[in-house]
Amino acid sequence: MILDALGRMLETLEQHGVKAARQPRRARVGVSDYEAELRAIYAEWSDNLAAQLAHADADDRDRLTEAALALLLVRLQRVGRRRLQVAVEEALTETDADIDLPDDLLMDAIADNDQFLAASLIPALRERVANGLNDEDIVAALAADEGEAALGDLMDGAESRVALYAGAWWTLFHDAWGFVVGQRGSRVTAYLDPRAAHCNECPLYQSVAGEVYESMADYLSQTGDRVPGEFECLGNCRCWLTEA
Repeated sequence: MILDALGRMLETLEQHGVKAARQPRRARVGVSDYEAELRAIYAEWSDNLAAQLAHADADDRDRLTEAALALLLVRLQRVGRRRLQVAVEEALTETDADIDLPDDLLMDAIADNDQFLAASLIPALRERVANGLNDEDIVAALAADEGEAALGDLMDGAESRVALYAGAWWTLFHDAWGFVVGQRGSRVTAYLDPRAAHCNECPLYQSVAGEVYESMADYLSQTGDRVPGEFECLGNCRCWLTEA
């Protein structure tokens, strides 16, 4: 229903000559590619883990789970470091800038992503597997030699959560973009993604038609030093900023 209302709002704006802006192409493609890679890594990993656990002795399952989680963490952190570097490069390309960004901008984003994966995602997946192995239906499926499918279904439910970690790309892109635009002193327009079901905060600072701020500093003062990706919806956020 919310999406329908936003769609009608977009149509109304266009009927009155207000064309909705589009997300920066490089940003849209970059975050989508990262999300797709995260999904692919997780899908392969979860299928392999489900097969291993289904055919393992009960006493070996905890050990196999821990080894698999350690491997997943390394893979996700590695791809995160590579993709976040691209976010910075794309922000510089988008702004046509040839300046040095603060040294800690990328490094802090990588450290935060590494920590979030290790302290949030991995424990959640560990708990999911442990609960699944104690679930009566899955225990029965394992006893009937049907455990691989049952465990696969269980793990599939976490794929969307893994994909949310692509939100770090969106945030870093706007942090880097915002630094460049802030140096220029340009006005900033903040857009609300017209196709999304929004959190409570994004509509306070962005709008479909574009909320104009006198500078990046002005925008940050209003949002509490936050850019798209750092409001309530976090990794789901696809609101964006442009240089006015």
